[in-house]
Amino acid sequence: MTSTATSSRRSGVEGLRFVGPERLARNLQSVLVDLIELHLQGKHGVAGLACGVDHLVELNR
Repeated sequence: MTSTATSSRRSGVEGLRFVGPERLARNLQSVLVDLIELHLQGKHGVAGLACGVDHLVELNR
């Protein structure tokens, strides 16, 4: 038995979009920039740590 009926939880709201205040957009942009900076600092820290570990391994050889 096959069913041709489909249900969608969003069927009644497809045309609706949230439009927030300009202040919200600026704040979200600021948070995004901060998260990207934090991500890059984390990558740099991990790379530096790996380099330090490589240096210790070389010293112990």
